[in-house]
Amino acid sequence: MLNFIKDLTNSEKALFSLIIVLITWIINRIMLSKIHQRMTDVKRFYHVKKTLNYIAVILDIILILMIWVSQLSAIPTILGLFSAGIAIALRDLFSNIAAWLFILWRKPFEVGDRIAVNGVAGDVIDHRLFQFTINEINQNSGDQSTGRIVHIPNAMVFTSALTNYGQGFQYMWSELDITLTFESNWQRAKDAFLDIAEQNAEKLTEEAETRLRESAKKFMIYYSKLTPIVYTSMAPNGVVLTIRFLCDPQQKRIINERITEAILTFVEASKDIDFAYATQRLLVDSKNMPEQR
Repeated sequence: MLNFIKDLTNSEKALFSLIIVLITWIINRIMLSKIHQRMTDVKRFYHVKKTLNYIAVILDIILILMIWVSQLSAIPTILGLFSAGIAIALRDLFSNIAAWLFILWRKPFEVGDRIAVNGVAGDVIDHRLFQFTINEINQNSGDQSTGRIVHIPNAMVFTSALTNYGQGFQYMWSELDITLTFESNWQRAKDAFLDIAEQNAEKLTEEAETRLRESAKKFMIYYSKLTPIVYTSMAPNGVVLTIRFLCDPQQKRIINERITEAILTFVEASKDIDFAYATQRLLVDSKNMPEQR
């Protein structure tokens, strides 16, 4: 086999290299097609697809090296010289590859997770050798998708803080502030808002407790209360009732809408409860007013 490779010309080696890439690509496509027909889990198929693609690339590299390097004992030397020559020029690429290995090993996030990194938040939809891709969300507008796809270098996990909305504890706390006038019956409103939150928020207390116990084995996470709660505070223009509840990060906008609509309906039907808004009061001292003639 080695003697046969030694006798090949450069053009023949190039042809064989092309054939190898073509054959591995065809085999990979066929395998993925067969697997896709039998596998209904989209997330699982994605991971299988990425694994097969990596195997195909590694196999191509090994076979092509065997063709172009006549003596296998020279491969380590060639690889060493090659690595030293491009280490400085391709420093960022190597950082991305190292970060790719780190992400596979430590799993700070996985495909499907909602994360925020370097000021950009979204759902991870792809992870590759040099970068990962997220479907961006607008954190200032109910965490809804903006429709933009953002590609982020893998090395960003080494240089920026990364927030995973679901790792450690799958759910997040969401808060909704409602300001009522000082003249409103805020005690009755507080009880009503708590009932509304319990009825419209996700019924996940038992599941959340189970996941919290699992997370506590790995992270120092503890909450004494997982059910909705309403806090009371004051603002210059009224009494603020803050509704705090657990929700799935990807359902935050929907649950906020359900609770808000229920509160609007309740306040509209209540004669002793009103929303507060910016107002001005004019006090007139009738004693110092000039007499009218």
